[in-house]
Amino acid sequence: MTHRLTACLLLAIATALPAATPPPTARWQFDRQHLTDRTIKPIAGPLAAQLTGPIRFTQKTSAGPQQLIRLSGQTSPRQRFHVARSITDAKPILPTTAMTVSAWLKIESAGPWVGFVSALQDNGNYEKGWVLGAHNSRFTFGLASAKTGRLTYLTAPRLFEFGHWYHVVGTYDGRLQRLYVDGQLENESKTQSGPISYPPDGMVALGAYEDQNEYYPIDGLLESASIWHQALSASDIRTVFQNRAGRFPGIHAQPPTVVDWP
Repeated sequence: MTHRLTACLLLAIATALPAATPPPTARWQFDRQHLTDRTIKPIAGPLAAQLTGPIRFTQKTSAGPQQLIRLSGQTSPRQRFHVARSITDAKPILPTTAMTVSAWLKIESAGPWVGFVSALQDNGNYEKGWVLGAHNSRFTFGLASAKTGRLTYLTAPRLFEFGHWYHVVGTYDGRLQRLYVDGQLENESKTQSGPISYPPDGMVALGAYEDQNEYYPIDGLLESASIWHQALSASDIRTVFQNRAGRFPGIHAQPPTVVDWP
């Protein structure tokens, strides 16, 4: 009887505890500590990120992430990070049927388009891959599946503020595409379904939206970026936000947004 009661108690405790958030397939942190020459060593995954353009760091402060790589948003020379030499070479970290992409960032200024993490080609009617970024001062997550052959862009209803920290996440589970900001769902769509459609060539860029004929970099700070080969749940994303939010001065969860089908 004692053993049975103990087993029941342990089962009850295990059931009550929240499940651990799955570890990312790939993760990079963009600071002096993780930079050697021009290479960011990955915290998770097999592929490093190579920095092009000038190397500048933020000054040490009493609060917030320390000595991050300052991204200027300049286009000549281009300043961003490349993962592998092409989308083909980056296949070990690129999701195929389901995904999550996450970025912690602060934007100082922006044109119509900005990219945080991208693996895409968007040339006229040729649209493949995905991108987490912003358009007209609203966060976006674009993705193309084999079903449509076109990118669906989810857009957050709120304008973001310059000089403010945010956590932006895009998820896709093979049928539902979602965008989260600071732990809250901002938009979703059922337009895409099935495997993610990638172009045969192109690049994986961190700190920019980049394809064969377009380049939209960040002017600001990209503290870290992560990729999962699964769609994290809403509770997982809230947990990720809550666990790291204390690192970023002024960041806080936004009130929930009522989401309509686009």
